[in-house]
Amino acid sequence: MDLAENPVQFATLSFHKRDTIRLLQFPDQLYTSLQPAILASWPPGIEASGPFADSPGSYHFKLKGRPFAWRTSQDSVGGARLVRDLLAFLHHFNWDLVMPLSCAQRLSSKDLLIFRPRPPSAAPSLPMEWLAVAPAKSDRLFIIGDSQPAFETPRAVSEHTPNHVVWLTMTLTRTLQELDVFQSSETKYNWVEYKLKGRPWMKGGEDGVKTRIVILRILELLHHCGWSAHTSVQHRTGNDDRRMLDTMFFMRPKGLAVDSPPMRSPLQPVPGELPPYSTK
Repeated sequence: MDLAENPVQFATLSFHKRDTIRLLQFPDQLYTSLQPAILASWPPGIEASGPFADSPGSYHFKLKGRPFAWRTSQDSVGGARLVRDLLAFLHHFNWDLVMPLSCAQRLSSKDLLIFRPRPPSAAPSLPMEWLAVAPAKSDRLFIIGDSQPAFETPRAVSEHTPNHVVWLTMTLTRTLQELDVFQSSETKYNWVEYKLKGRPWMKGGEDGVKTRIVILRILELLHHCGWSAHTSVQHRTGNDDRRMLDTMFFMRPKGLAVDSPPMRSPLQPVPGELPPYSTK
């Protein structure tokens, strides 16, 4: 095969330190379009931008604030929302995610995301809405709904109300209560912060079985509501004492109508499943 006759251009998006986005091998015109999308998603703004490391096709944005830190709810939500909007931007402009990749051994390192352009012959993608699900600290869970992307045609003001987040979190709250992990929740405009019982993200071994069941129930609920898993990304800066958790990102066609999910016992297997794991 002559690679010159069949070029495949891959590109990368990566996160560095607590405040830097780097892109490699995307078209130069994409960087110009990306700047207003970042400003709309991250209100503190951009401190500096431009090529980096004398690499052809490279570009970086150094942001004000700390979107990739982890110590506050604002860091957790703002950073996850920014990554969500970057994924939505690239999907909108016909760049498909190939894989997330961890390619550095430092505990403070974050994921590298690899993309390739969608073939010109591919059918145009449907308008999508996006959702981020972010475990954080030892006992927090953030559900971060969609907002109006800067690169899309503006919608009517009434359409900004994230009703799908309200309905989803009401159902998720009931599920977490049935699993006996719900402690409290706080609802903002388009995101909800759950405080969970028992520090589930610190559990391991047999004690971690219930944590895995919580994740499975969340995925089942989202699947029923029409959300497809897009990727998971580790985009927060850790340290030698604590490994950062992945944020999960989901998407679904806009305007999708979904019925309420069937309710069942939290540990009841669905048809065809093996019985729930037990250590007794």
